[in-house]
Amino acid sequence: MGDANQLGRRNLSPDQYSLLRGRRYNRTKKQHGGERESSAQNEHLPKTAEALATRHGVSRETIKRDGQFAAAVGVSPRMVEAASKVIDSGVPDLVKAVEGGEIKVSAAAEKGTC
Repeated sequence: MGDANQLGRRNLSPDQYSLLRGRRYNRTKKQHGGERESSAQNEHLPKTAEALATRHGVSRETIKRDGQFAAAVGVSPRMVEAASKVIDSGVPDLVKAVEGGEIKVSAAAEKGTC
């Protein structure tokens, strides 16, 4: 998904990394409930937070906080990707137009990649 590609970038701020990790966590974690049967086949599987923490070199608590942060922000991954494109475009007037509300982020992302 788009978040995986964005996480590989080096120019993201700590908040952007947190947001993307949190979205990935929220998307992949399973809801608790129902009957939980233990079987030898599933005993070795790590929890989602543990697996993502290992992958990203942070603690599982950080991943869980990232999930809370991402839920609170409520911005779609597509919008984050579009905003990143606008910022990466290197066109200061385009960034200012978005910040000033003169143009939508999605439209600016299309103009910045043309």
